[in-house]
Amino acid sequence: MNHSNINPWHYPRVDLAKQYLDALDIGLSNSIALFAHRRSGKTEFVTHDLLPEAEKRGAITYTVDFWANDQNPSECIITGVMNTFHTLPMRKQLKGQPLKEFKASLTGLSASIENPNISTINQAFSLMSQMHRGDAKKVVLFLDEIQHLATEPAYSTVAAALRTFIDKNKDWLTVVFTGSSQDGLNRLFSQRKSAFYNSTAIEDFPLLGSQYVEFTIQAFSDYTNLNIAISQALRVFNDINQNPEVFSQIIKGLLFSKRDDLERFYKENLSAYSTSADIQSRWDALTDLDSSVLGLLKALIDKEVSCGLYSVKAYSIIKEEAGAGMVTKSTVQYSIDKLRKAGWIFSTGRGQWSFEDEADLVFIRSQKDGDL
Repeated sequence: MNHSNINPWHYPRVDLAKQYLDALDIGLSNSIALFAHRRSGKTEFVTHDLLPEAEKRGAITYTVDFWANDQNPSECIITGVMNTFHTLPMRKQLKGQPLKEFKASLTGLSASIENPNISTINQAFSLMSQMHRGDAKKVVLFLDEIQHLATEPAYSTVAAALRTFIDKNKDWLTVVFTGSSQDGLNRLFSQRKSAFYNSTAIEDFPLLGSQYVEFTIQAFSDYTNLNIAISQALRVFNDINQNPEVFSQIIKGLLFSKRDDLERFYKENLSAYSTSADIQSRWDALTDLDSSVLGLLKALIDKEVSCGLYSVKAYSIIKEEAGAGMVTKSTVQYSIDKLRKAGWIFSTGRGQWSFEDEADLVFIRSQKDGDL
């Protein structure tokens, strides 16, 4: 699938792409898993840098986005396979089609190729195997937001089928996973009962920094002949927790306004662009009990209190904070499960918890400090 980079606002990281692909080419592992929080540029990097670099090396690439249809991961896989299938040369498509499906006429042949009978993930995997097995060229399968397969017990069959397919085809298939939930990735790759247990190492994806900011304001200058002070840009970037997606939105807002006073524009539109606004809305949606449990976790992390999460002292703290009638182990466990599923926290070990996003922890500290 062609991923030609025509976006002048994209900050290229070709050297990083080559580094990952070189590691895969060595053959010690046929997969890598890249972790970073949402909106940190993982998907853009893979689609704009890594996959085009793989294609330059002769690889055929497939992309599966598990958030494209979060209720049906099987459909995401089938769609990803068929999207690439339709871009392949006719000889490759023919290789993937059982001969009995073809009619003698050219019209029948075309219809069969354009609409192959693919309705299950195993049929999609079979199609890929028929087309690529024995090829000298590698195939790169990009699985975006793979942790989604750990969110529902029903998705475990999809995960098992996917793992089997990957393991059976290591001679021609390499895999790039991305994930934005530490908890989800841990459940998928670190729990013994998971189909992907111990299948690949999770690597922290390097976050964008000052070079990205400089590149973006230079692109803005090239487009508008207006200049943004780098010091202003860096202050704003740091204020939004170095979030490239939000920074890009601010630059676009500035572009449409035909202005160059970035810091003033950002402050005038703080509610639209501040990352804390999103956290505030998520915080406001919590029950008093859930916010009290988060407050206790923050206090445990900051060593303001010393007790087990499931202890009489903890129950007392939560009860007083939330104004609850009664707090028990099952009360706390129910809240922990909700907070985990909502992406607030992840397990770092038996009975130990941490925040998925450092920005959430900073926000809760400010909330609790304000209560004093």
